[in-house]
Amino acid sequence: MHRFFISKNSINAENQTAQITDRDDIKHAAKALRIEVGEKIELCDSEGIEHICEVQLIETDAITCAVLSSEMNKRESNVHITLYQGLPKSDKLEMIIQKTTELGVDRITPVQMKRSIAKWKDDKSGDKKVQRWNKIAFEASKQSKRGQIPEVGAPVTMKQVFRKLESYDLILMPYENESAQGFGEILNKNADSKRVAIIIGPEGGIADEEVKLLTENGAKSVKMGPRIMRTETAGVTAVALVQYVLGDLSGV
Repeated sequence: MHRFFISKNSINAENQTAQITDRDDIKHAAKALRIEVGEKIELCDSEGIEHICEVQLIETDAITCAVLSSEMNKRESNVHITLYQGLPKSDKLEMIIQKTTELGVDRITPVQMKRSIAKWKDDKSGDKKVQRWNKIAFEASKQSKRGQIPEVGAPVTMKQVFRKLESYDLILMPYENESAQGFGEILNKNADSKRVAIIIGPEGGIADEEVKLLTENGAKSVKMGPRIMRTETAGVTAVALVQYVLGDLSGV
């Protein structure tokens, strides 16, 4: 069954109808998927409620559907994960966004770190990148049948990260020079954590002074196995491990 995200305002509870109004979705549904009147589709309101609908009318500016049933999406994790990803070069962040969205991350925040090779430009080109990143999160959410779409923000500074850390139950910082605390060990000791932050360094890793400041602000430095992972591997692996130990992957 094909799935689309719509806004909550696109659902009329009184007459039990819903509409797809996004022009790209309308074009994709009508031209690429060849959806027809009478066909059943899934519409999700981006807040976790999904509706099984039957297509009633296909127009150029809207696809109108009858809502047959509604229920809470059961694919969202009980653990809310924010990934603070050291800004990587090239298009690596696009893959990180796609894969961590599939794994159930709540938010992805790129971070301009000391060793980031890529330098962020806060201009129109930067705005277009953020739009593209959110589009990737949107498409990955649709493909994986999530109930919510992770928000991808514009890159922030380390100082901005420090201000946000107090809102988390657990802050994990995989660090190649850590030799004592294992990732699984820390997760098992903090099994009740529901809001988790994961901080991943860029290609050059997290600088020593950043590690010091992060640990002083509550981050736990952890080792993630004997091998050194690339930045685009580390974040995906860390999210998967958190979901396996604390979230909803342990039952698979």
